Amino acid sequence: MAAWNTPFDSALHCKNQFEVFDFHSRESEEGDVIRFMFEATVKNYHMTSLVGLNQQYFVYSERAEGDLAPRQVCRGRINLVPVELGDVTARLEFVAVPPREDLVLRAAANALRVGEIDYDADALPEDRFDADRYDPVYFDVDAVLDPATALLARSEFWRFDPVTLLPERVSITDGRTEHLVPSGLRSGGISLQVDNPPKPVTRLRVSAQFAQRNRSRQDFNRTNTIRTYTFDDFLSAMPKAGDPIGSDTGWSFDTVEVTEVVPSILPLRVQANSSNYGDAAGSYLRLRAKEVTVNWRAYHDYEQAREEIVDIEMPVALERPVADELVENVEVLQLGDINADHTTPMWEYEHPDTLIRRHYNVGDAVQYNGRRFVCLVEHDATSRFAMYSGIPKEKYWSRAFTKLAPQADRRLATYFGTRRGKRSIRYAVNRLRRIVTLRARCAVLTFSIPYLDARDMSCADTIRIEVPRVGEVVGKIISIERTIDNRGQRLAEIRIAATNGDGTLPPEAGEDQEQTGDLAYASTYGRLYEPVDAVGLDTIGPYADIVDNDASVQETVALDAEAVGLDPVAAIGKNPTRWTIAYPSLREEDLVARRITVRTEPLRLPKQIKFSPE
Repeated sequence: MAAWNTPFDSALHCKNQFEVFDFHSRESEEGDVIRFMFEATVKNYHMTSLVGLNQQYFVYSERAEGDLAPRQVCRGRINLVPVELGDVTARLEFVAVPPREDLVLRAAANALRVGEIDYDADALPEDRFDADRYDPVYFDVDAVLDPATALLARSEFWRFDPVTLLPERVSITDGRTEHLVPSGLRSGGISLQVDNPPKPVTRLRVSAQFAQRNRSRQDFNRTNTIRTYTFDDFLSAMPKAGDPIGSDTGWSFDTVEVTEVVPSILPLRVQANSSNYGDAAGSYLRLRAKEVTVNWRAYHDYEQAREEIVDIEMPVALERPVADELVENVEVLQLGDINADHTTPMWEYEHPDTLIRRHYNVGDAVQYNGRRFVCLVEHDATSRFAMYSGIPKEKYWSRAFTKLAPQADRRLATYFGTRRGKRSIRYAVNRLRRIVTLRARCAVLTFSIPYLDARDMSCADTIRIEVPRVGEVVGKIISIERTIDNRGQRLAEIRIAATNGDGTLPPEAGEDQEQTGDLAYASTYGRLYEPVDAVGLDTIGPYADIVDNDASVQETVALDAEAVGLDPVAAIGKNPTRWTIAYPSLREEDLVARRITVRTEPLRLPKQIKFSPE
């Protein structure tokens, strides 16, 4: 073919470039991707005819009796070129994928990844279902390299269409087309195998470990004006920025500034009664206080280690339970850093695999040194990250101050109790749904039918078939192999997987329930223990802001000393002005854990096995 996506033209393409002796195709589930491969035994050509074949695309078409025109069956590029060239025949293997299928599938997967958005936890389930089925906090920024991560909470597989070679998503249990296979159509017997069915209840655990933190200065300054006669002592004892407030309380002074020192207007007139005054004893003294104005702001440093654990239990509605009465734990998920950006890629000079220098376009966002930047000028990556570069210097990057983190506010004591945390819970519910759904496809049937009757079947479809001593089974095709051997025998071997669901419809969410997709669930939250109100630290005032022995007290002391013949100045000196500030201690504990239980309604699955009456 001229190109991988050249439209099929029977006049051009229905010719034997190779003399084909047999044909074999296989479409099957491989992990999270359904792949189509086909093989053909051809007449061995000269070595030069095979050079470069693995870069070329070929189409396989056939025209059966009754077909008005040839029909395309599949297309693909040669995946394996034979190394033994001395034989009469050679075996060529083709794979039905487009060029750079990894990038194609990666792009399709990235279209499903919902990043950090303003998530509305109360929106209609259908309006937020895409966000419920992908949550970047479960992954690092390199998750975009693996298309399978986009489907971990979707009951779907990736599939490359063998005709168009384009990627698509197909259901795990439901088919786009249902094909009927009468019992008389089968070639030979049928085998039934029951694989690892789900337990009546399946449990998944999610753990989020984070540090609740508030390290910052308070939102506003405080101003105190203190009148004192011992102002020199008072000013020398004034705290400085960085000095602790109390002993190991978590509080300190962010700023302390004496903004004004003003003498009082009215002096205090007292008699100098002490012999210290010599000949002046008995005279009168005029003492003048000073008003000291202090502007200050407190700084708090609080951090509390926390862990929230969510246990999600999902029953499954089976027509005939085939497992014992146990709860099975299938997976434990650990959230990434809820305060970090999981969506913006890191700045790189070159691609780590190809070593090709990175090219950045206007609007591209990157992370560098823990900060997020947006490209302002299209450019090739500089030797090191720089906001300004070029001659003359030009601004290449602008700092983006919006932090794309699941929980940018580190002060919060809970994650799963927030709107964003609910998205993470719903993602885990859908991830568990996929696990249970896969396990529920426990009845696997294998049978063969004539080749031509399977031409329209694929792993995107289901088959309805009558099974002796069991009943009627509808199963999703999980593999289909078509073979035309060198003797002309044509046969298709098919494997289908069926669920043993009861076929009932999922109930509507109750008054105390929430919903993701069509699955309702109820949550029970443990008590949220907060030894410190971290959010309120920004505005909380000191519980003590006390001035002892201010000027008014010192005046009383001086007058009392004068009345009994003592030195009033010495009396004031023995009662210096003291300023006391105290904040509540920021008590930090080793680890504060909180447990949350989520119980879903029984997962409803298709009733794909209709048992015969016993």
